[in-house]
Amino acid sequence: EHLLRGYDGCQFMTSALDLATAAVLMWEKTGRRGWLDHARGMIKNFDDARNPDTGLAATSYTTGKRPPLLEGHCISRYAYCASIALRLGERVGAEGDLFTQTALRDLLAFGRYAYDEEAGGFFIRRWLPDGSRIDRLGRPALELSAYGPRGTNDVRNPALPAVLHSHAIAWRQTHQAELRPTIDRILKLLGAEDGFDFALQGGESAAYILQALIELWQADQDPRWRELAHVVADSALGRFVDDRGYRS
Repeated sequence: EHLLRGYDGCQFMTSALDLATAAVLMWEKTGRRGWLDHARGMIKNFDDARNPDTGLAATSYTTGKRPPLLEGHCISRYAYCASIALRLGERVGAEGDLFTQTALRDLLAFGRYAYDEEAGGFFIRRWLPDGSRIDRLGRPALELSAYGPRGTNDVRNPALPAVLHSHAIAWRQTHQAELRPTIDRILKLLGAEDGFDFALQGGESAAYILQALIELWQADQDPRWRELAHVVADSALGRFVDDRGYRS
């Protein structure tokens, strides 16, 4: 009820998506249009905060709905938030396009700016919303988080598998051609060619990769995705579940 009385949402996108999800569920249960309008309004705050030229946006917005000069880009916007927004768009149906397009615009911007050709990897928090490289402006980089050449990143960090999952959902829903190079690059970095052996050292990563492969199979009906999904599932069971069925 507090949300419906004009509260304009959360400053951080992760919290806003949680509340938007609750609002959509309440709309489904009660039929009250206000719940859906509030969910859409929350997401629009974050779409409005986007740089119109680059498509980049922060994970929080200011009162003016523009990110502060040195606001970094949290990986959650391209992983958890994008996945949930895409699911909400699908769930709402004809009136869910704002959810879907907000996530899609985020993922397209991620593909254009987060990949570093020279380093051969994806980097978060190296860009300002106007597309400027922080580490090339004489300022300290904001908590650089590199998911680069295999062997150099934290093998248990599930960020890149989570981004693969969001991209796979978007690919199934939209088949936007610009998503495909980013998906292929992530698959290569995660070691798809050797059954993701490197990436599967973390159980959370295995779950994201498995879900992503199922999404890709549903999108393409390519049997290789289904076969890889079986490889990942078998590997995860072997690594993380003991003979009594407990996760290690």
